[in-house]
Amino acid sequence: MFSTDYWNILGYDQQYVPNTYYKNKPNNDRLAIVLPGFGYSTSAPLLFYLKELLFQRSNDILSVDYSYNRNPDFLKADEDTQDRWFHQDIDAVYSEVIRHLQYKELILMGYIACKNCCYLGYAEMN
Repeated sequence: MFSTDYWNILGYDQQYVPNTYYKNKPNNDRLAIVLPGFGYSTSAPLLFYLKELLFQRSNDILSVDYSYNRNPDFLKADEDTQDRWFHQDIDAVYSEVIRHLQYKELILMGYIACKNCCYLGYAEMN
């Protein structure tokens, strides 16, 4: 039986970083962190099915659901501010993951799409 929750992650300018935490089973020591690209959602097909696969393989999932493309403050910020905003949000996510020390294995999934390419990143840390 799994459960869903939210982690209280404060990123840029002490703003909440939207996320969903899927707890697969008690005492799990594996966490997959899913990070979408700009304009792409963790509920879009590619990341949705990856989350499903990782969950079926007994991972807990932290789905970071930032949606910068729908945030008017982010969109009107200059490029340096946008970079700082993104990096502070990611640092806040990482800090929150470190606080949950029960995890011995981390899987990081990220998606980057640009005009003529698509890159799906994967890193496993233990």
